[in-house]
Amino acid sequence: MHCLLSARYRYPWLDSELAATLAQGKPVIAYVPRSVVVDRVNELLAEDPVTIQDRLRFVIYTDEYFAASLSADDLEFVQNFHELERFEQRRIWRSIPDNAAIMAFRQAHQVGLERLCQIIAASEAGIYDKRAGTLTNSHPLAVQVNLDTGVANGVLVVRSIEDCARLLRRVLTNAMEFVLQEDNQAKMWYLRETISGCVFRVVSKDRKLTNCFWNFYLRN
Repeated sequence: MHCLLSARYRYPWLDSELAATLAQGKPVIAYVPRSVVVDRVNELLAEDPVTIQDRLRFVIYTDEYFAASLSADDLEFVQNFHELERFEQRRIWRSIPDNAAIMAFRQAHQVGLERLCQIIAASEAGIYDKRAGTLTNSHPLAVQVNLDTGVANGVLVVRSIEDCARLLRRVLTNAMEFVLQEDNQAKMWYLRETISGCVFRVVSKDRKLTNCFWNFYLRN
């Protein structure tokens, strides 16, 4: 079993680990946070300004539609709000915060920080929603054939810590629950896990395809 925690940073190696684990027939849980914008804004405002600058870089790097999603006023504001960069440059050691300087910066730029954190939080929410949707519906590595058995396994995507804990407990105690779904249009059977709603196993209904696959899979 493998649990991939999709934290607030983008790790390019997660997808390959996900696929490799599925190919071994082990269940994979991908936790993608469901970000509440208002709560996230408050979290960001409580952070070190250097961390806020890092989050801004993250959304600009990760969200290819970041600039297009902003209004003209917000885009101009982000482009011209250089106070965070200057604060970061004045910091001698990134790992050692100066609490007095942080407090003074927050007081001097409270309005700008609130506006920037609102923009960052909204972009983060969109990034995580898109990521969860991709893993659930269209990611080419989200369903992998177990190399030993030939059975197709899917990744289980959860959006809250509580659901992640519940699902992890069910995996460890062999108490997972499923719903069998028949798709006549796609000619597929899906075994969906009830907490995540994701495909855990998938089998084709096409007799010819099924016969050809099992006749030749792992044939010596």
